[in-house]
Amino acid sequence: AFETIKEGIPFVVRLREFRLLRYFSILMQLNQFEYCQKKEVYVLINSEIAKCSLSTEEYRNWSLYISEIRDNLLNQKDKPYLTLEISTNIPNNEYVKLAKVIEVFESVIKFVSIDTHYIEIRHNSPFEFFVSIFSNIDNIFKILGYLYMAFAGYDFFYNKFLSYKKARLDNEKEELEIEILKQTIKEKEAKERSKKNSSEDFKNCRDYFELLKKHGVVINHITHNIYNNEYVDMSIQHSTITPDLGDQTF
Repeated sequence: AFETIKEGIPFVVRLREFRLLRYFSILMQLNQFEYCQKKEVYVLINSEIAKCSLSTEEYRNWSLYISEIRDNLLNQKDKPYLTLEISTNIPNNEYVKLAKVIEVFESVIKFVSIDTHYIEIRHNSPFEFFVSIFSNIDNIFKILGYLYMAFAGYDFFYNKFLSYKKARLDNEKEELEIEILKQTIKEKEAKERSKKNSSEDFKNCRDYFELLKKHGVVINHITHNIYNNEYVDMSIQHSTITPDLGDQTF
């Protein structure tokens, strides 16, 4: 069935039968295909779409299905994941600024090892972005702090991440004291290197924030939500901020 779906995608795209692509994605979700297979199909669909020269009407039709197709094929909703909505001041004709925002986002994402991510550009005026990131909860907290620093110059969530990490490590130390006491010098040095790299990455995020300001990019507001986690601090799980005003809604 997997090979049949792959073989059918180019033909379906040429016919502009985007509704069938949606059906393929539902089929793969219901039949619990491996995540790597669903991701391969998603990449193939986008590759075939990129080869086409869609008319305005065809693009509008494709836009009706892309979000659901992506959700069916990429979302691992039994694992922790993060969503962000980022509203900017970028008019829909300023593609240099748009490219700069995407460049910064993709650069920051590389600082943390995550399972998968995607960014959806909403062609409003001004542009808005919808971001989804899937990974373990430690990495989600970490990337959240980095992204807020890069896009809003705001270190609250990075500091919350550090507090969460310290509390978790302290708890592990109590539970596994004997094992921790057996840590080798090599392991301790690795932790110090990791800590140093984290600080350097955070500094780079500050630089990205200044770069966006230099290009005239203003973030009007950011809203984030974290799902499927046991962390009880609501200021981490759900929040909206308006960077220029420093407002926070928890």
